[in-house]
Amino acid sequence: MLLNHLTALCLVAPALGAYVQWHHCHGAESAAVIASVPPESFRAAVSLANDTGTANLQFYVTTTVDDEDCDRGHDVSDLRVDFEMLGGDSVVQASPNVSCEPAPHTPGRSILKIESVSDIGTLHALSTFYVAVHFDDQGEEVGCLSAEITPVSSKSIVSVLRYCPAALFLFVLVVAILRTVYDDTDAPVSDDDESFASNHYMRTLLPGLGDLLHYMQFIFLTASLSLRYPGFYQPAASKLNWFSLFSGTGLFTHSRTYSGVNDGIYEINGTYGGTFGLEHMTQIVGAPMTMSLWLNMAITVVLMGVGLAVLVEIMWYLNKRQRWWSGDESQDFTGVRYTTGQVFRAILSYFLLPIVSLSTYQFDHAMILPAYHTGLAAGLLFVIAMAFLWLLSQIPTRSLGALIFDGSKRYTRLESSPSRGGDASFIIILFVLTFIRAAAIGGLQLSPVAQIVILATCEVVLLACIIGFQAYPAISVGVACTLARLCSVLLMTVFLPDIASLKTKSFVAYLLLLLHTAVLIFAFFFPTVYHLAKLCVRRVGTETPQVFGLRQLRRREMPQGNLTQHSNLDSIEEGGGFGLEPHNGGLHPTPRSDSPSSLHLNEPSRYYRPPRSSSPRPILRRKHFIL
Repeated sequence: MLLNHLTALCLVAPALGAYVQWHHCHGAESAAVIASVPPESFRAAVSLANDTGTANLQFYVTTTVDDEDCDRGHDVSDLRVDFEMLGGDSVVQASPNVSCEPAPHTPGRSILKIESVSDIGTLHALSTFYVAVHFDDQGEEVGCLSAEITPVSSKSIVSVLRYCPAALFLFVLVVAILRTVYDDTDAPVSDDDESFASNHYMRTLLPGLGDLLHYMQFIFLTASLSLRYPGFYQPAASKLNWFSLFSGTGLFTHSRTYSGVNDGIYEINGTYGGTFGLEHMTQIVGAPMTMSLWLNMAITVVLMGVGLAVLVEIMWYLNKRQRWWSGDESQDFTGVRYTTGQVFRAILSYFLLPIVSLSTYQFDHAMILPAYHTGLAAGLLFVIAMAFLWLLSQIPTRSLGALIFDGSKRYTRLESSPSRGGDASFIIILFVLTFIRAAAIGGLQLSPVAQIVILATCEVVLLACIIGFQAYPAISVGVACTLARLCSVLLMTVFLPDIASLKTKSFVAYLLLLLHTAVLIFAFFFPTVYHLAKLCVRRVGTETPQVFGLRQLRRREMPQGNLTQHSNLDSIEEGGGFGLEPHNGGLHPTPRSDSPSSLHLNEPSRYYRPPRSSSPRPILRRKHFIL
């Protein structure tokens, strides 16, 4: 009934201020205002006084009445406005300005409007205030409306919230690229897995980037749960929307978008306390409607996949030219299967959480959305699941986690079959828990309690797995992020309906923002600065430490003057060969160009020790190099 009134009012009334979700202060007994005429809309605007720095609240209460009922508006003689916010309460007496204008295109009906202006005082950088407007007639209250209003933050605060995380992300990305290219201290990983990627990308790639991206996505998406947040929390977290593929405009579909901000406040249009959290976030961001939002996300994922495929092919071509110039004929992997695997691995490693969240969110609207749209969302989830299973069958499980786990600390212990199995199980658990988190965030918008319980359970399970599998050191980014996520989810129980007052919610929201800021600074910014400084010191050091891995030895320049030009067959037969080649059905020693036994050195080598004696030929063994 209320929505019908609002729809009719929007058709006949001019736009005055921003729409504010409101309810009656005392329930049914305050449902009548202006001689039993119920209000239909509560709109407000917040403006700053340039000379004093204080804020003014201008609000409008409108309703449609018969022409003969216009005089009833004068029954309201006084207004009492109560303000409640973190930091203090205030009560302001105001005089109403009552007017009645004919409703356009509706003969015999008029629009009754009561407006007033009140001084709020100085507002905090991030603030939400509770306002209750009491309508009095000769000292007797005839009605009361209440609402929560969130003023728009200043441009400087908005810039800090938007550009500081983006700058941190770019900084971590640049340092991660430098560490991947120039840092040779990552722990080795065995190459006993037989697949197209068993010898490629086994060390950590872009270390730290995946953890940062996941945590930013967690901040944004957990601010989109169906909870009763204080008004400023979702706008503060909304500035991280692009990290979760949450486009703020109709990027590809050019459909209608929400206004987001109107007349100095964040405008949220929906049933009070009954709208999904992701819908609230969509309106705050100023994003398109539900269908267009998901379609923009899907198109973005496809374009990222195409871009990654092109990047993989370019890197393969450059690597091939470099090997050709250096005379390296080592095997390399290419083709559609290899490129597809790299693309799927990157997308699943970095964007599994937002893809599944927004896709499962479409099922919450399955009753009103077209069947083909719900089918497309289900199809995308099916593709994601099949891609994960295909990757498990094509590449080593530890290689699957190379983009999001720091191998330099994770794989330093001596490996054995049980530990390798534990590592694989832990990585699979991480992906499965991410999928469960995403499904709870997007698919359980109808039940905020279930969202909190599932998210907290996922963090507890992950923490238990970290301890059980000894996945990370006690002091590491992985442990810090897990504990921070668990604490933030537990704190969010305060935002459940009818749990706490606005002041308590505001205090907890400030605490959450402080927690997230501390994690971004101490778990990502400072460690990245440390790794950058460490890398610079290592690169400008006076002496490079000796390296013995095959990957490092290939990079080492071999002096050509130390090699003899005559045949090496006799030395191979006397000292034993290092390579075997089948010939005519049997095995015969075959010289290898990279075998130390096939080289006559004019001076001692740092990497090869001659045989101690001419003892009988040793048993032929194949060298296993650790990459």
